[in-house]
Amino acid sequence: MLGMRGVGRKTPVTVLQLRVAASGDMAYEYSTFQTSWDRKDNGRHFALEGGLLRVWRKMDGQWLIAASFQHPYTNTPVEQ
Repeated sequence: MLGMRGVGRKTPVTVLQLRVAASGDMAYEYSTFQTSWDRKDNGRHFALEGGLLRVWRKMDGQWLIAASFQHPYTNTPVEQ
């Protein structure tokens, strides 16, 4: 979901849990996301919600995403 980009697409993310390892160089985040878009062929508006798990790694003083997994709560986007 988050990798899907397009005109008019919005994807707010809400972080629910963020844990940093004692070593200070790894972390994981559990978040929820909401994405919505307008179809180009008919202009109809759709929305989708889901969960997101990301693993972060600190390299050269910068936090980078090492792994990411997103999963929608339902398999069908909701027309709004």
